[in-house]
Amino acid sequence: MALQLLRVLAPLRIVAADVDDKKLEHAKTLGADDIVNNRNADEAAERIQKITGHRGAGLVLDCVGVQPTLDLGAKLLGRNSV
Repeated sequence: MALQLLRVLAPLRIVAADVDDKKLEHAKTLGADDIVNNRNADEAAERIQKITGHRGAGLVLDCVGVQPTLDLGAKLLGRNSV
């Protein structure tokens, strides 16, 4: 639901990250522009940085709330981000 709301409300490039490949494929069908498996946080961060042109994410929305995803989200925020 969060991905669909982002797609409707914001003209942003949406990168979905998860450790479950089935969920990632589902996110792609719901409108994610890119999908990244974040089982390895460092590799995921590097891939997302490449996707964003090394500018970082303008918005990070964590729907899980566990420390590894919070850490990854904080690591990916670009300047002037929320």
